[in-house]
Amino acid sequence: MFPEGAEPKPENYQVWNFDFDNLLITFEQYQVMPYSAGPQTMTIPYYRLKDELNPASPLVDFWLLTNR
Repeated sequence: MFPEGAEPKPENYQVWNFDFDNLLITFEQYQVMPYSAGPQTMTIPYYRLKDELNPASPLVDFWLLTNR
């Protein structure tokens, strides 16, 4: 494991995406694990982020629409 690849630095969190319920953060090869471990993705449910999100954000609108 390579803990420096998950340190709280912007360059460590460049590849991210959304699905209906989660923020997905994907780490590059060798960033947090050896190549043999395969792709590494961290999934953070939106409900865990609700206190951190700007209420005016389009993401909040999207999340509210998909979680009624």
